Amino acid sequence: MCKNLWNAFTKKERRVFLAAVVVCAGSAVTAGALAFNENSVFIPVAGGIYREGEVGQPVAINPITSANPVDLDVGALLYGKVGDILTSHEMSEKGLQHTIKIREGVRWSNGTPLTSNDIVFTVRAIEEPETRSPLFKKWAGVVVERVSELQVRFTLQTPYAFFPEAIKNLPIIPEHVFGKIPPANLKLSDYNLAPVGSGPYKVHTLEKRRDGFIKEIRLVRNEEYPLPSPFIDEFVFMFFETEEARASAFQKRQIDGMGVSNPGEARKKEVRGAEVTLFPFSRSYALFINEALNPLLKTRGFRQALRDSIDKEALLQTLFNEGLASPLEGPFAALPQSRNTPRMEQGEARALIASRKEAEGTLALNLIVPDVNFLKR
Repeated sequence: MCKNLWNAFTKKERRVFLAAVVVCAGSAVTAGALAFNENSVFIPVAGGIYREGEVGQPVAINPITSANPVDLDVGALLYGKVGDILTSHEMSEKGLQHTIKIREGVRWSNGTPLTSNDIVFTVRAIEEPETRSPLFKKWAGVVVERVSELQVRFTLQTPYAFFPEAIKNLPIIPEHVFGKIPPANLKLSDYNLAPVGSGPYKVHTLEKRRDGFIKEIRLVRNEEYPLPSPFIDEFVFMFFETEEARASAFQKRQIDGMGVSNPGEARKKEVRGAEVTLFPFSRSYALFINEALNPLLKTRGFRQALRDSIDKEALLQTLFNEGLASPLEGPFAALPQSRNTPRMEQGEARALIASRKEAEGTLALNLIVPDVNFLKR
């Protein structure tokens, strides 16, 4: 019957009929796709390999001894923090004593149980001057003691409102690995490049060139990780000697991504084909005044004039992409404006500085900055 109907059409009617069929089919496909998108939820699937490019070299992947950014990046995936296994936190009425309890059954990546002894050992290692830990100032003077296999007590000399956060962010190193090593030798341990941690990943392989330059560190999932397992099967850190070499590797798709923390570097135009994702985090840049080096700096009014003569908005426009930073009026972003020292007009501040320069005959200040391009600018 369909054949007879088709034969009954004229050529013009056949063309119209075919066009109508195509339109109906296209509409059906479009409607189906829209319905699928509206009623579907995309979820991550476990698997795959991610390759991260890093400029520099891992030296000692140990969170309590190294301040090397490369070590910290790799160590963040290998070493867990107290907050990962914290189940309770009790604080005394005056805030001087903090007692925590950790999860039972947690193990290091080599299968050894993780207990309160490891936390006590970590804090005491940080507090040992010979360790030269970058965390020393945060933990100096804190008395730590084992209460039970799962409980630890911290005693402070004075109350500290942010100490609960310090506890959560405390990285843990294993006592059974580092316990017999003298504090001064912790940075020399072979375990710094073959870490035993409690983080989401563990070291699988480490590849070096003949000259000793570490080319890559390949991480795999840590089966002992106490939190949900990460989705990515393998996380590979690939190391480069220069920014240019890393950018070239990205262009050639030898790496999948890279992170930059200096403002101004996170620009799409710097690396073609890059999809830039910005992750906001708390970092402040400030001038710290050493009053002992110049008598003028001991004068409160002169210090205020220095502060108010600086055009912070102009600095932000010069150094940062729009919206990436905001000016602060003090060490705490949440400090009410009424609590801040009254400000001078910029012209008034600069006039005061000029008058002091005229009165003194000369006015010289030394400004010391790290060797970082945008800070020097």
